[in-house]
Amino acid sequence: MIIPVIFLFVFSGNIVFSQETGFNYTVKGQYGLIANHHPLIRYIARDRIKAGEFCISKQLTGKKDWHIIHRFPEIGVGTYFADLGDPDLMGKAYALYGFLIKPIYRKEFFSFNYQVSAGASWLNAPFDAETNYFNGAIGSNVNVYFNLAYDVKFRLSDKIKLFGGIGFTHYSNGAWTKPNLGFNVITGTAGVTYNFKNNNPLLEKRNIEQPEKLLKYELYYAVAFNEFRELDKGKYFVSSFCGDVLKKINRKNLIGIGIDQFYIESNDGYYKGNGEPDKSDRYRTGLHFTYEIEFNRILFFANIGFYVIDNKLYNGRIYDRVGIKGYMYKNLFGVVALHTHYASADFIEWGLGWTFCGKTNK
Repeated sequence: MIIPVIFLFVFSGNIVFSQETGFNYTVKGQYGLIANHHPLIRYIARDRIKAGEFCISKQLTGKKDWHIIHRFPEIGVGTYFADLGDPDLMGKAYALYGFLIKPIYRKEFFSFNYQVSAGASWLNAPFDAETNYFNGAIGSNVNVYFNLAYDVKFRLSDKIKLFGGIGFTHYSNGAWTKPNLGFNVITGTAGVTYNFKNNNPLLEKRNIEQPEKLLKYELYYAVAFNEFRELDKGKYFVSSFCGDVLKKINRKNLIGIGIDQFYIESNDGYYKGNGEPDKSDRYRTGLHFTYEIEFNRILFFANIGFYVIDNKLYNGRIYDRVGIKGYMYKNLFGVVALHTHYASADFIEWGLGWTFCGKTNK
């Protein structure tokens, strides 16, 4: 639930809605498959995926500078339902999410767009040691929901749009409960959008000054909990301390470098049955490259890093992180991020941070 709340909280105080445009109501159908990213997935995911969505969104018309910078995107909330195949083994998935649609190319009656959605999902048939032990992909009912989609929209009138495209959906609990191979779903999509007032609003265009390319300094502290293996029901504490130096290369994109200090109690699990663990193996230090894209007071970011201090390299030397930051008050931001090793989720970070220099788009 946290991601839709972030979308609504951060955007609500910074968007001036035009009452003449109304809301967009979208119904979408999906059909596809679960990607075979692991031998177990290949065995259990044999059926095609059928899914549907209902969304409510708002076209941004240029009242804020960042609307123009991002080619007048749409923001909104949506609900999702999917039949994952075998009702006993795979079950069904439900999700509530916030989303943003950004045009890549736009003409009067045509647009090519991408959509980023994030939220919480409920899967009704997770792994159970007694009743569903074949589902080694998902270990909990509650999971993160993430979707990246591309579509082509055709405007039939001022009220109706038709669209079709392709989407990628991911479910994961960040190793909160093992197993956690996760599901990666690839689908074709088609749908219709209806607006009771006007689906073709007047977009306010004006020149925007180039930002000063100042350095930006960020620090945040985050915590997480994870498990080591199936049937090991103890939760391990994880903490992260991250510092970044970024440079704004244009009105919306930033690149930079950073350092991470991790404390990961689940590293003790590698020693079970093999003597007493060395507490120093809980600490890892890494360096990473980072990319951020700003949408007003929300930032999406991605890191790729490598451990420079790690006694055992249990998961290899390379790690990844993708997440979202939302400014809550002045330079104070909240952060939610997924930490992974080679597409295998390790934990989900929840934290707070502070920006010491630099400004978000107005």
